Amino acid sequence: MNKIGILGGTFDPVHKTHIKMALTAKEYLGLDKVLLMPSKKPPHKFDAGIAPEEDRLNMLKASLENIDGLEASDYELKRDGFTYTADTLSALKKELPDTDIYFLIGEDSLMYIDEWYKPDAIFANARIAAFARGTKSEHKLNEKISSIRNVFPAADIVTVPFEADDVSSSSFRELIKAGDLKKASEIIPKEALDYISKHGLYSGSADKLSNQEQILRLTEMVKGILKPSRFEHSLGVSYTAASLAMRYGADVYKARVAGILHDCAKYLSDDEQIAFAKEKGIELTEAEIANPALIHAKTGAYFAKVKYEIEDPEIINAIRYHTTGKEDMTLLEKIIFCADYMEPNRKSIPGLDSIRNIIFKNLDKAALMICDNTLNYLDSLGIVPDEQTKKTRDYLKEHLDDKADV
Repeated sequence: MNKIGILGGTFDPVHKTHIKMALTAKEYLGLDKVLLMPSKKPPHKFDAGIAPEEDRLNMLKASLENIDGLEASDYELKRDGFTYTADTLSALKKELPDTDIYFLIGEDSLMYIDEWYKPDAIFANARIAAFARGTKSEHKLNEKISSIRNVFPAADIVTVPFEADDVSSSSFRELIKAGDLKKASEIIPKEALDYISKHGLYSGSADKLSNQEQILRLTEMVKGILKPSRFEHSLGVSYTAASLAMRYGADVYKARVAGILHDCAKYLSDDEQIAFAKEKGIELTEAEIANPALIHAKTGAYFAKVKYEIEDPEIINAIRYHTTGKEDMTLLEKIIFCADYMEPNRKSIPGLDSIRNIIFKNLDKAALMICDNTLNYLDSLGIVPDEQTKKTRDYLKEHLDDKADV
C-alpha cells in the first residue's frame, strides 16, 4: 500500500523549514512522497496581504523541483471557498482508497486538532503525524494523544522527532521589506527567492491593512487558536469595548483590537502559562503562581506585541491589566477591564445586572463594583487575590466621583 504525507500551509512563501519538515517525515515514516499543499483561503488567517495563490504555488514548485519525493500540490487551490482539513482529507481518501494518508502537523496544532472542524472526519481519513520538539515536548504530546483517543478511539497519531527553529514566513517578509536579501537567503530556498525578486513580491507596502482589515485579520487569527466559547467571549469583549469607547470618547479602533486580543494567550494551560512566563522573563506574583488563570494578561500582552505586531503601548497595557486593573487606569484600560467582566456572553453572577445598568452612566463606579465583586467572590472561594486588584479597588474608591453620572 502506498503511503503519502500531506503538509498544508499558506506557504507565503515556502521556507527551508517547510522542506526540512517534509523530508524528515518522509524518511522517518517511510513515505513514498509528501505533498506540500498550499491553502486557498486559510480559515484561521485573514487573506489580505497574502501573495496570490498562483505565486505561492509557483514558488513551491520551483523550490521542490529537484527534491525527490516532495511535490507541490494545487489540490486545495482548485476548490472554492474556505479550505478545511476535514473536507480535503475526506475527498483525498475517496480518490485514493488504497493509500495510507499521513497528515503532517506541528505540535501546536495537535494540541487543538480535536477542536477543529469535523475532527472525527480528520481521524477517519488520515493518520496524524505530529512533529515533536525534544523529549519534554514529546511527553506533552503523548498526554494529548491519550486525551484525544479517549474521545476519538479511531484516532491514529504518531510523533516525528524534529529539531525546529524560529524561521517563519512573516520574518522573511520583514527582511524583504528591509532590503536584507542576504539574511533572507538563509531562510528561503534560492528558487523561491529568485521568483520573488523577478516578480517583485513582498517588497512594497501593498499589504498595509486598513483598520477594518486589521480587525478582521486579528479576529481570524484569534479564532484559529481559541476554544469556541473563549472566542465568543473575545468577540463580546470587543463589541462591548467599542460601545463603551463610543460612549466615553475613547478610540474605538484601539478598543476593538484590545478587546479581541485580551485573551489571546488563553489557549495555554496553567503549567504552560507559568513555563512561558519564566522562559520570557515575565515576572509573576505569588498570587499569579497560585492562581495561573491570572497570568494570561501578562502573556497576552507579550503575544499582542510579538505575535500580533501591536505596537501601541496603550493597547498593550489594556491587555496587560484587564484582569486586575491598576491605579490611575487610562480610559482604554478601564474600558477593557470592565468589558471583560460584563460582556453579553458572561453568565449571570450576583451584581452583574447592576454593573451593566450603571456602566454607561459612570465607568469608574462600574469598575469599582467589579473590583468589589471580584474580591468578594475570591474570598468566598478561599482564594488569595492579587494585591494589584486590591490596589485598584482602593484607588477607585478614593477617587470616585459619584456625580460623574451623565
